[in-house]
Amino acid sequence: MTPFDTFVVIVLSLSFLYSVFKGMIREIFSLVAYMGGYLMAVRYQDDLAEVLQQSISHPAFARIISFIGIYIITALIISLIGRAVRKLLADSAGLSGTDRVVGGLIGICKGVVIIVMVMFPLSIFPDMYSKVTQGSMFITHLEEVSDLLSRGVGGKGLIDKMPSMQGVKDRLEQLKKLKDLGDHLKDSQNLMNKPLDQYSDEDRKKLEDILNSVSKE
Repeated sequence: MTPFDTFVVIVLSLSFLYSVFKGMIREIFSLVAYMGGYLMAVRYQDDLAEVLQQSISHPAFARIISFIGIYIITALIISLIGRAVRKLLADSAGLSGTDRVVGGLIGICKGVVIIVMVMFPLSIFPDMYSKVTQGSMFITHLEEVSDLLSRGVGGKGLIDKMPSMQGVKDRLEQLKKLKDLGDHLKDSQNLMNKPLDQYSDEDRKKLEDILNSVSKE
């Protein structure tokens, strides 16, 4: 079990226990607040980020701030509505066993949403994201949940936002080949500028190697 898996287990356990004591009605609105805030943030964070980039030069920070801002405002509005509904449905007799069990199950769902919310800003930094989640037994399922929620509101999921590792490796390999090609062309130009009578056998062999290398590229 990786440190990330331990974090997942702790969050789900605490969310379950907390929700058992709070009951079903409270946790339904709490879950809606978490999910609603997350979905609205995923849907509109790019739009708000474009506006924020007029004053924030770093695109990643602009996206993070817009994500957090939209989430907080949406979750706060839903929480206020939920508080008003709970007052109307308040039962002086207290919570039943069923109410607590259902509340606990909803708490697990809320815990999943909390973890997905943590993963989303982290995915803006692919290197850090890969390092934190590498080897996790839960990461595949959590990414599927994130993608399902994100696509439901027309946004991009975690997997869509992250470049594939193979794609990154291919791009680095292409850059390396271009650099080598540039070095070869520079050496070739230096050799071409030499008078013919100054060519040594080593120069001729080097020029031949360069031409062969360029033809392979």
